[in-house]
Amino acid sequence: MAASIKEQLENHLEMGGNWERMATPIPGLLVVKAPATKKVPARLFLELNPEGKWRGLFINGEENLSEISEILTNDITHLLIHEIEAINPEINKNGPKKLKMD
Repeated sequence: MAASIKEQLENHLEMGGNWERMATPIPGLLVVKAPATKKVPARLFLELNPEGKWRGLFINGEENLSEISEILTNDITHLLIHEIEAINPEINKNGPKKLKMD
């Protein structure tokens, strides 16, 4: 039996190499593992790359914009980002700790 989407994403987050891409059923939509930094753990994100070039999400004309729009409005995109948000570790958005000076 095939692993669930969540299980596959968790495995990619745990076992995938830094910047390793995982194809999705939607051409031009990839799941990418970003490496951990000193302050942020490794995370997954979606890369929109309809032309399959080295970098994604550069819009260079109306046709490319149309392709990106189709990807963004696809139900699978919403399902994937929901699952990624559920498994990614939380990030402290309050900024760095402050030194208290008494």
